[in-house]
Amino acid sequence: MNKIYKSFSLLFILSFSAVLFSQIPNPGFEQWTAGNPNEWLTTNIIGFGIPVTQTSPGHSGSWAVKGEVITILGGDTLVPWIVSGPFGQGFPVSERHGAVTGYLKFSPVGGDEFAIVVLMYNSNNAVGSGALFVPTSSSNFIQFSVPIEYFSGDIPDKCIIEIVIDNTQGNLPNPGSYYILDDLAFSAATDINNEPSSGLPADFELLQNYPNPFNPTTTIKYSLPTSSSVRIEIFNITGQLVSVLADNSQEAGYHTITFDARDLPSGAYFYKLTAGNFQSIKRMLLLK
Repeated sequence: MNKIYKSFSLLFILSFSAVLFSQIPNPGFEQWTAGNPNEWLTTNIIGFGIPVTQTSPGHSGSWAVKGEVITILGGDTLVPWIVSGPFGQGFPVSERHGAVTGYLKFSPVGGDEFAIVVLMYNSNNAVGSGALFVPTSSSNFIQFSVPIEYFSGDIPDKCIIEIVIDNTQGNLPNPGSYYILDDLAFSAATDINNEPSSGLPADFELLQNYPNPFNPTTTIKYSLPTSSSVRIEIFNITGQLVSVLADNSQEAGYHTITFDARDLPSGAYFYKLTAGNFQSIKRMLLLK
């Protein structure tokens, strides 16, 4: 993968510490300093390439953020990646928010897609996550919602939001793809009493993997209300089976399994849970 793209993907998964915000910082991207949105880390490199810019009109207010894949000196690709927090370290929260919403315009080129990932932490341990991938073009602002699934009863104390353009075929995104994003917000908090603390789950369920995007390992959680024959499969974007994580009989309860993709190329993958007559498929993104 392009060295610049890789270096920033590593930068954004560094250790996390709190910053002084109780809600999403600068959610409408109205405040900017020296060409960057306040309280967000970007891949802008002054004198080298500026893929993240201030744009108008936004959905509301005076400004929005525009991220565009650009070509820089030497023909390298620079991807517009932004992460919440001035150093990409997230911001404090004190509730189990149900979703992150926002407004988006998107103009993809050659199989590119807009991706937004929400990660919730308690004491630097992941307790919830959500992801949304948008491959379709929209010349007008559309509202989106990223549901957050919790796999712990803990109240999160930190949230990290990552926004990027990726490619559905696992290639580098194409120059010219761009998004315009505005008015991020949290939805209402979820009821912690809905999170089972003991006993058996009421339903079959496959949760979103975390972290997502990931490199090279990620965790998949799922629930079985009854003992079942379980098969967990990983497919690449073309539908080819690349790994089988489980193929056995398992007891009822809450289960966790780890997927190690160190031998696979970057790109989008699908994981499928089959348990008796129940089937569920979710999408994940490997970035190396």
